[in-house]
Amino acid sequence: MFRSNLLKLSLILLILFSPLFFIGCGGGGGGDDDGGTASTAAVVDEASVNKGMEWVEESIPGCQIVEASQIAAGILGLRKNFDQSSALIGLFATLAAAKKQAPDYLTSIELAPIEIQGDCGGTLTVGSAHSNGVTTYTLVFKNYCLADETTSPPGETKINGKLIAKEIGTPGDSGPVISKYTAATDGKLTVATGVDRISVMLVNFTYKLGVPGVEPGTPTQAHPDQVTLDQLSVNFETQKRLMTLSNLSAMSYESGDNSVAELASGRFSISDRGYVDVSTSQPVVMNSDGDLISGSVDFAGAEGNVVTVSAGSETGSFSVELNGEPMDAGMDCSSIALDNIPLL
Repeated sequence: MFRSNLLKLSLILLILFSPLFFIGCGGGGGGDDDGGTASTAAVVDEASVNKGMEWVEESIPGCQIVEASQIAAGILGLRKNFDQSSALIGLFATLAAAKKQAPDYLTSIELAPIEIQGDCGGTLTVGSAHSNGVTTYTLVFKNYCLADETTSPPGETKINGKLIAKEIGTPGDSGPVISKYTAATDGKLTVATGVDRISVMLVNFTYKLGVPGVEPGTPTQAHPDQVTLDQLSVNFETQKRLMTLSNLSAMSYESGDNSVAELASGRFSISDRGYVDVSTSQPVVMNSDGDLISGSVDFAGAEGNVVTVSAGSETGSFSVELNGEPMDAGMDCSSIALDNIPLL
């Protein structure tokens, strides 16, 4: 379906570059309201940035705080062993496993629904319907369970909910001429492990192709792919934290062997902690090996304060500046396994 490199760039923008660095102060009011957004700008200062980085280290497997000098010189040595049983990582692992079980069903345009049995119970029903150039994919999770053999004792991840994706085009002589993709959840998608529970709501995600076609062409700077998103809410129910990304507008294209992403706008909020406005001050560039080689993302909060997160010299490392002044610490997220995220 989608171009994997460009989706990886989108995931990096939404996950690695998300402004958790400076609104991690205390516990938010997650609750059951997955649609709430903050109405006031977040406090952005040195204390909140440091607190936020600590929260990232504790909550996102594959990320850790490092001294700024390590980022400049390159990060060497052993990586920390991270717990891979978190609910969010479990979701990615479950979708990847489902894709491996039935790859044909996830790419076919006209097949009856298939029911996939979970490793430890539950089902994932994958259906598709095609009409007048538009293919609709429906994934229905019912206590769909994936065993995690990397933990001791083995853990379980259970997913419930519905995800709907569409491949939109017009009829052509050689097949549908594809112009865009859309995706949304039907209500909440819940993911639970023995210790964590999250719920996810995705509203009006659209990926518009710069070069439409039966086999879409390579996007260029003159004709880029465009990504818009009304809202993505992730409620970390166990930690009582509700995170919302809204009004996202971005574009991506190929430049030589590199993939480039530019974020025009987006607003990220955590419950009652406030919001920040997000944009790229330098385009985010990823090479053909999937490594980030350059790019900077700005997060503007209250009183005109701005945090800038930039790609470090070592793959997966990020330096952090506050109002143009380097912080003493940054983040090393090189242990996040993006290749395990199913990119359809």
